Amino acid sequence: MASAVCSSMAAAVLSATAAPVTGALSPGAVAEARRLALGRAHERVLQQWRDGGAGVLAAGHEFCVWLQLYGQGRGPVDCTPDDVLAYFEDHWLVGHRGRGGGQPAYATLAKAVSLLSSYFVSVGRDRVRDGPGRNPCAAPVVAQYLRGYRRERVRAGEPQSAAVPLSEGLVSELSLWLVVAAADPELALSSRLALLRDRAVFLLLWATCMRAHDCGKLRVTDFRDPLAPQQRAYEWWVLPQPALDRPYPRGVQLYVWELVDKTHQFGRAAPYRLESAGGGALCPVEALAKYYYACRGARAECGPVTGFVFRPLDRSRQRFEERALSTSTLGARLRSHLCAMGLYGGETCHSFRRGRLQHEVAQGAGLSELMALGHMRSPQTVLRYVHETAHLPRVAALRLAAEVAAAEEVAVGGAAGDVVSEWEDSEGSGDEGR
Repeated sequence: MASAVCSSMAAAVLSATAAPVTGALSPGAVAEARRLALGRAHERVLQQWRDGGAGVLAAGHEFCVWLQLYGQGRGPVDCTPDDVLAYFEDHWLVGHRGRGGGQPAYATLAKAVSLLSSYFVSVGRDRVRDGPGRNPCAAPVVAQYLRGYRRERVRAGEPQSAAVPLSEGLVSELSLWLVVAAADPELALSSRLALLRDRAVFLLLWATCMRAHDCGKLRVTDFRDPLAPQQRAYEWWVLPQPALDRPYPRGVQLYVWELVDKTHQFGRAAPYRLESAGGGALCPVEALAKYYYACRGARAECGPVTGFVFRPLDRSRQRFEERALSTSTLGARLRSHLCAMGLYGGETCHSFRRGRLQHEVAQGAGLSELMALGHMRSPQTVLRYVHETAHLPRVAALRLAAEVAAAEEVAVGGAAGDVVSEWEDSEGSGDEGR
């Protein structure tokens, strides 16, 4: 069904943009024709913008109309990331205004990029493949453009939604739930390993306040020998293997020294030192050891860990891909697990970072300690993270949406469907809540 919809969408867009628009006309007439054509396309897509699959088709149609006029002969199957940037900067931001006639909000632009990215996937430009056929919306330069636009909107005073903070109790409960879920013998091996991976990531995010993007791209070489971190990488085989009949050893140290993060753009970031406290629901060292040895003992396509520590499942969901685990995938997994537990309240990957910093404030940590833990340079940034009520508008919106959905369900007499797949592990296009 989905492939048929994608094929029909692609055919509709390509047929709508097949006719040439230039001819034996004066330059002024050509410019006027272009203006009118783009105006008509803009009016059509405004009516379809947020209508599910129609939104993807509308985004692709508007881009293809623009591309035919200004793409110098390129089409949707061979356009470049530079074409995408020119489209959004010179056309989309001009034609799509925000409330009050100002610049669109960052979330609105990110939604437009996501819809256009989905269109490119529907015409065969896979978002994970390298080379000329790669989805241009997945190019690093487009991600940099979105980050720059977000900073610009923040400087302009655009309010930012804060992530719902996670509590230590909920993180502990999530950790135990994942252990139980991973022990289910009816699950496929790849699904059980993915659950152990999720637990290791989540506990590492809680223990270090690391950003999800930075955690997802960790390699085995980012774990260094605690005795000589600058000279050699950590020998993973010396990591004690968890046993069922005794607690995990105390005092096992891990030294995480990642290469580049948001705060440290050149060289290695400030290191994180982790030490086991005899296992337990919140011990990231024990969780990493359990995940590492489970992958080591698995078949070739699911392990062992040799490059990226945390890898996503491929589309077959039977093996891991050797690439970084994205923030959007981590966010989808977190949402799926909390929904299955019946405890989802709008949390995102950034909820670990915000929740841990607020937890440290409650324990008496000072400003300098918080800045060091969060790898932050600005005291104002720390204050935004530890603000206890900044996330309440997000929670209120989620509660209202749930009440509306429940009312609609009662009206039609239907049963509620799952919002997300319980074991979702595919690439997405969502953004971290701040």
